[in-house]
Amino acid sequence: MAHRHGGDRPLRLTALIGSLEMGGAERIMALLTGAWVDQGADVALLLTLAGPAQDRFFDIDRRIRVRQLDLYRPSRNAFDAVQRNIRRIRVIRAAVRSSRPDVVLAFTVETNVLTILATLGLGVPVVVEEHTYSTWSSLPWPWRLLRLATYPMASNVVALTPSALATLGLARGRRGRVIPNPVMPAPIGSVDPADPPVIVAMGRLVPQKGFDMLLDAFAKVAGRHDRWNLEIWGEGPDREALERRRDALGLAGRVTFPGRTQAPYDVLRRGSFFVMSSRREGFPTVLGEAMACGVPAVSFDCPSGPRELIRDGIDGLLIPPDDVDALAAGMERLVGDRDLASRLASRAPEVVERFSLAAVLELWDDIFLEVVGVSVTSRAHP
Repeated sequence: MAHRHGGDRPLRLTALIGSLEMGGAERIMALLTGAWVDQGADVALLLTLAGPAQDRFFDIDRRIRVRQLDLYRPSRNAFDAVQRNIRRIRVIRAAVRSSRPDVVLAFTVETNVLTILATLGLGVPVVVEEHTYSTWSSLPWPWRLLRLATYPMASNVVALTPSALATLGLARGRRGRVIPNPVMPAPIGSVDPADPPVIVAMGRLVPQKGFDMLLDAFAKVAGRHDRWNLEIWGEGPDREALERRRDALGLAGRVTFPGRTQAPYDVLRRGSFFVMSSRREGFPTVLGEAMACGVPAVSFDCPSGPRELIRDGIDGLLIPPDDVDALAAGMERLVGDRDLASRLASRAPEVVERFSLAAVLELWDDIFLEVVGVSVTSRAHP
């Protein structure tokens, strides 16, 4: 039964996420909440892990009421972890109640679980989104059990792709939905392709992104194409290990790790092509951004995400997952066949039409209509 929204006032939505540090989920949260405010919603954003002094990587619309709950503290042992999570639940519950929402939306597994537990008995519908392809084995065992126990209590469980929804199994309950991320048009502007030519990759420097495999693949190509370089943009705990691997492969002068960027489109436009070497993904925002820029892409066909974005041989190349030799061969094709690269690049921007913001907002509106009784747009200001 839908939770009824009262009167003609704007729909009040409270969204929760860990922080606004660099990441795909954070980028999409900033984008969606800004779009809902534009449509007339009253939006509160609770950052569960962010402290008062945290620098935000993504800008948030000034009309959104942002509150940083500062709930992250390392746990000394299992008992301490339980105590800290109980406190987190209490703080989240009080913050949600004070925001007086019609509907609550949470992103990412830990925040989703804590939000569901924190809102029990409040009579407010909770929608949770899985932002990555989280299999049973990819989560620590306490969160596996908590997800299985709590997700069926949510009003809706959203995944980014059909395959990601299928992996949730019983955890998705009876109200599982698929809503992809939007892919935004590239800002107007032009950047001359780099000379010497450069291959671009981008993402957090963690094992999930497979940059170790990308280095191995580039090492197989670099010797035959000495003008080509590789840039891997992003930060993360694997930086030193990746730099050591680069140096061991003899690529110190050919591969750089420039760090984070606030202007991803400018970086992507400089690339001759884009590579995604992830072991798993959700719905990779940066891959969509590269394609929106008209940059040909080659990607592992990892579980969930790349296959939805790339139409193999039409606007990019899909490579068997975790196959370093095949990735090297795909990169070699784009290096050596500029006609192929140009043909893929010409079709790549169509991804913006296939995953437009308007279409994605309509899918979210369907959920709000189901759980609240009205949609955002039905309460938008004239």
